[in-house]
Amino acid sequence: TGTTNIVLTATDGSSNTANCNFNVVVSDNTNPTAVCQNITVFLDGAGNATIVAADIDGGSTDNCSGVTLSASQTAFTCANLGANNVTLTVTDGNSNTDNCVAVVTIADTTLPTITCPGNQTENPNASCQFTLPDYTSLATAADNCAVSPTITQSPVAGTVISGNTTITMTANDGNGNTSQCTFDVVLNDATAPTAVCQNITVFLDGAGNATIVAADIDGGSTDNCSGVTLSASQTAFTCANLGANNVTLTVTDGNSNTGNCVAVVTVLDTISPSITCPGNQNETATANCQFTLPDYTTSVTTSDNCGSTTVTQSPIAGTAVGLGTNSVTLTVDDGNGNTSQCSFDVIVTSNAAGSQTLTECDGFSITIGSNTYTSTGTYNDTLIGAAANGCDSMLTTNLTVLAPLTGSVNNTICNGDSIVVNGTAYNASNPTGTEVFTNIGPNNCDSTVTINLTVTTIDNSVTNTSPTLTSNQNGATYQWLDCDNSFALIPSETNQAFTATTSGNYAVEITLGSCVDTSACENIIISGINENGSNFGADIYPNPTSGLFTIMLNKLNTNASVIVYSIVGKEIISQNLTNNSTLIDLSNYDKGIYFVKIQNGGQTISRKIIKQ
Repeated sequence: TGTTNIVLTATDGSSNTANCNFNVVVSDNTNPTAVCQNITVFLDGAGNATIVAADIDGGSTDNCSGVTLSASQTAFTCANLGANNVTLTVTDGNSNTDNCVAVVTIADTTLPTITCPGNQTENPNASCQFTLPDYTSLATAADNCAVSPTITQSPVAGTVISGNTTITMTANDGNGNTSQCTFDVVLNDATAPTAVCQNITVFLDGAGNATIVAADIDGGSTDNCSGVTLSASQTAFTCANLGANNVTLTVTDGNSNTGNCVAVVTVLDTISPSITCPGNQNETATANCQFTLPDYTTSVTTSDNCGSTTVTQSPIAGTAVGLGTNSVTLTVDDGNGNTSQCSFDVIVTSNAAGSQTLTECDGFSITIGSNTYTSTGTYNDTLIGAAANGCDSMLTTNLTVLAPLTGSVNNTICNGDSIVVNGTAYNASNPTGTEVFTNIGPNNCDSTVTINLTVTTIDNSVTNTSPTLTSNQNGATYQWLDCDNSFALIPSETNQAFTATTSGNYAVEITLGSCVDTSACENIIISGINENGSNFGADIYPNPTSGLFTIMLNKLNTNASVIVYSIVGKEIISQNLTNNSTLIDLSNYDKGIYFVKIQNGGQTISRKIIKQ
């Protein structure tokens, strides 16, 4: 295209030439073809976006040469959000043009910014509850387009909380973009727990010691917010503490608030002292046929868990006793109302005094003094004669007359015992037999008796599912014992199963027929939070409860479960724990003490709860 000069040359036969020229002008009057494409662009953090004309060119062309492109709008702001019509102009080298319209969609994908306030400390009411206010004014937000992004709060204002709660603030720029931040509302519990004491009586053991735990003097202390921990000003007692002792119970809640009360712990000594008498004393009467008793109290051996004892004698020293056997009783008193006695005989004889023992068979005749005996039985015959010292002498003959024995005898013994018949022992390994009794008298009377022996065996093993112990012997009479307290009887614990409320060692005395056996001592450990090395803690509240109580775990592990036992060790509730907070319902059960066993990840915690 453009102007081209044309030269014409004429040549004759003689090679003479002549020239002329003219211009040929070629003009392009064809417009280019404009082709548009729609695009989406995104605002930057300052709310701006730019394009070039080529961005909306969809492949424009021209018949002759290349084209130049221009757009009606290349700069955009938040004011242009959405669809914008932009005209693309295509111009060729001969100034021919064509137009098309592209849709430029402006989008905002920049998230707003939001800054939360710091953690907020609030004071709960007496019920440990707090109503959330509107915290949105404490947060700040900014956006590339929105002058003031909308701020919302969760949980919303007006929500009532009963523990530390995380608040989430959300900023929304109105273009589908949101951002969040969080802070905590920390409840500052300033209400002290209510300490409730109960007076108790404890008994010294055989070593003169007694111990308690703080829970023993707790009469149902409570707190408005959480579970409490208990401590006592004194837990160990000795003989020096006999009588009433004021012990302070300190109740501490989870926010270090404390309450106190005073319980009276009465320490009693109910262990009887021990006393060992001397053997029987053989004494010789004086001329008046009497003997004056000396002071035998220095001849005894005594002991007591608290040390000091007093020994008295009856008849007292200085009492004159006559010929024959005189019983003397010695009494030891520990000063705390506990006594023990032992007795021995003072046998007073004259110089000629003596005795003889005879055993004969039936069918003979024997004369002692003026009496003749021929029938079976036991007889005592006393011969009295004058002695050289003026005191009558006394000779006692103890006569036993045996009749021949025939037939059989049925005997029942306990496992581990035996019965000896004429030198032969019969027991569990030799339960029956025939034994001949031989008693040689003037008439050589012999006896034959068959012993039919039955052995009663007691299963004295115990199944230990702490804190519950169960005797494996069925159909017997049971009495549970405190091994750590000189095997003292545990009052009212006479069932086959026993659930311990305090750590210690326990055994059961089993009576089956006429046989009595005692199991080995079993160890029970009952602890507080994180006992037995457990890696979790548990709170139970309210305690006491009127029916409903909550188990709150600070950490939920695998295979978590709870079992509730009655005071006699009967399982009444069993369920899995799937949340850190679980509600248990005792409404359908009687008032009293129950035990809660929590298993969490292979660890166990036990708690006592009182239903009022």
